[in-house]
Amino acid sequence: PGGGLSFVRASLNSMYGAVASHWEFVDDRFSLSVRIPPNTRATIRLPGAVLEEVLESGRPVGLAEGIDSAFQVDDAVLVESGSGNYVFTYGAENLKAGEFE
Repeated sequence: PGGGLSFVRASLNSMYGAVASHWEFVDDRFSLSVRIPPNTRATIRLPGAVLEEVLESGRPVGLAEGIDSAFQVDDAVLVESGSGNYVFTYGAENLKAGEFE
């Protein structure tokens, strides 16, 4: 996120199905939607996030269905998940334009 962009949407057809990602800034919040195809796993990096503030579909990320683990690594949160559709949201105050790639 950053570099003057306010949203990005991308997808890739893999041999397991579509992998998709969409992020955007909404007011003072950052939202990341991901689609992980069946029979696959993913590591999702949430830049500028604080673990205690990250929600997945409105629930604390640690309590969300399909999430195996979530942990803080420096200035990001790493989430390990199974297949499914996820929507992560958190405050965007730590995401400064151009700071992340």
